[in-house]
Amino acid sequence: MNAIRVVTLAGVFALAACSSKVTPENYEKISPGMSRAEVHAILGKPDDVNANDIGGLLSLSKERWHAGKKVLTVTYGNDSVALKSFETESDTPK
Repeated sequence: MNAIRVVTLAGVFALAACSSKVTPENYEKISPGMSRAEVHAILGKPDDVNANDIGGLLSLSKERWHAGKKVLTVTYGNDSVALKSFETESDTPK
């Protein structure tokens, strides 16, 4: 009985890992000028958010999505995509 539970849990975790939205395909769907809502429709809620307001004239924010060693980052200027990056963290410490 315990072996069945272990196998079932392993399968659930493997499926969850495969269903990550942090993929090169989703990265390619993100384009400059897209709204935050459009990005969230593709990637879901971000794992990290960092925002700054510059004198009330410009709002800059950066959102990150993590999946294992993969990190997808989107930078917004006034709530529109300005920059994006997709990185895979290396195994070696910096």
